[in-house]
Amino acid sequence: MYFKRFDDAEALYRQMDRLDLAIALRSRLGDWFKVEKLLRESGGDDVALVNAWNKIGAYYSERQKWAKAAQFYTQVGLCSHIGQLWSVINLASPASGRVICQHLELCVRGWGWAC
Repeated sequence: MYFKRFDDAEALYRQMDRLDLAIALRSRLGDWFKVEKLLRESGGDDVALVNAWNKIGAYYSERQKWAKAAQFYTQVGLCSHIGQLWSVINLASPASGRVICQHLELCVRGWGWAC
């Protein structure tokens, strides 16, 4: 792992034109924001991008940033997660509940995913 100099290791992988190794490095580290950025740069595979969005949604959910979590769960199509967020937050903050409800409606109607 390049002696815990992860940014240097990533830069080296980029110089070698091996974004796949940089993505693998960041995935092992759990740096899902960088994984998403690298996948977008490389035009990477959709399964890995969906996994990164799911992990980012979980990151925001754990920190009780419900609207941000709902945004990423909507991208992934995890309507059940958005529904859970709505049921939790609607009791505490009706305004935030409305934002999450909009994401839930997008998930159900707009994207056509089976929820």
